Amino acid sequence: MKITEENFVAQLQMRNQNALAYVIDHYAWILKTVIKKHLFYLPDLYEECMNDCLLAIWNNIGNYAPERNSFKNWVGGIAKYKSTPYAAKLPEKSGKASDAWEQVGEAFTIHLQQ
Repeated sequence: MKITEENFVAQLQMRNQNALAYVIDHYAWILKTVIKKHLFYLPDLYEECMNDCLLAIWNNIGNYAPERNSFKNWVGGIAKYKSTPYAAKLPEKSGKASDAWEQVGEAFTIHLQQ
């Protein structure tokens, strides 16, 4: 069966893997945008977070209610809530966030001094 904009949600609910491929092809840009917004200083975790988001979409498609919001908004919400724990836990362990903010502060200070 051909997966289209009209039937991909129903096909996801029936566990059609081609429907998940359709979601990746047409909605991955939303996931990437939200993930990069929340994990801008942890690019090595983008792929892991993306996989968590796709798994959440697959496992929770039964909770999607088109009368409440669009699929784009629903996917964006999943990406936001899946990326938040990565952003909250890992900076203390890795030190990457503080390093990134220090670089921003140094650049800002240098710019002000000029």
